[in-house]
Amino acid sequence: MSASPASPFALILPGAVARGAYEAGVIEVLAEEDIHVDRIVATSSGALNGLALASGIRAGRKQEAARKLTASWVANGSWQSSLSFNPWSLLTGRGLSDQQGLLTLMRDMVKPCTAKEKFPIELWVILTPLDGVVNHIGSQIATSYESVLKFKDEDFDSQASLDRIFAVVSAACSFPGLFKPVDIEGLGPCVDGGAVNNAPIGYALAESGIKRILIPVPFPSLMKPGAWRKGLGLLNHLIEILINERLYRDLKRTNSVNERVEKLDALVKTGRLTETQVEAVSEALGMRKVELTQIRPSQVLKQSPFAGFFSASERRLLIEEGRTAAREALKALPAHNPRGDQLSAQTNEHASFTSSTEKRSSRACRS
Repeated sequence: MSASPASPFALILPGAVARGAYEAGVIEVLAEEDIHVDRIVATSSGALNGLALASGIRAGRKQEAARKLTASWVANGSWQSSLSFNPWSLLTGRGLSDQQGLLTLMRDMVKPCTAKEKFPIELWVILTPLDGVVNHIGSQIATSYESVLKFKDEDFDSQASLDRIFAVVSAACSFPGLFKPVDIEGLGPCVDGGAVNNAPIGYALAESGIKRILIPVPFPSLMKPGAWRKGLGLLNHLIEILINERLYRDLKRTNSVNERVEKLDALVKTGRLTETQVEAVSEALGMRKVELTQIRPSQVLKQSPFAGFFSASERRLLIEEGRTAAREALKALPAHNPRGDQLSAQTNEHASFTSSTEKRSSRACRS
């Protein structure tokens, strides 16, 4: 029932504002180690990173794309490159900037795939439609402010389809108030998907083919109280809460499901249920085994969520922190551990509070 070491990963890229540079460092190491990713689920600055990686995977040039991404973060990750102040948007109260700076960055970094051999890849981008979308709670119609747009394979092969992706990614990066909303066909005005779901783990589990998940997280699991209670420190802390809390809930839910499934497995060992019966129950309840690896720094990053927008040296440090955390995380994956060591369940549980790598094997609910 365990995931095969050769099975592909889904990569979750949460929003992290300027700490997206940390994600870029993680991505570079994953590409260098030839980690097989076949679905990327992303929002906010993670969507920009995911676009770069997805285009590289499609063309069979993910290492080159990852290096180009980190170089772009260093050279173009400042607020001057990202923001394009729009007086009309400011006067109408829609935001300080339009998306021209973001679109320029994407067009410079990502080109249509013209490779002879092309590889499959999915990019799922989370948005917040300001007008909401019709959804359901059971049989009851209800409004939701979360939407996911899915792109794959041929969507990366033409300029017309790339322009559509660029528009969606620019919307996913549009921090409310800082950027004006982006009109997306079928959804209307949209902003940063991180406002409603900054850690979209559930979408990675939407189909049974995904058995392993990687998620870079730019802070350790145990956060210490700090001097955040006023001014910019308070704003930074609120951003960290936004990033962390949904992730915490999703991981806790995943662990809770895992514990319930372990109880079912115990009934197999005692002969009260057969393995076939447990598999049938798990299928009926939408549960399956998933290996989840978090890629976290060993300590709190010194850079605030916004600091990287003002300093190339800060962005370089964030990239290097991401590289370091990814290398440590890969040591816990059996296929990438040169000694063949495997962490015991007890060690993994302890690592969730003390190390840069957190790994759970779990049966997670499909969203």
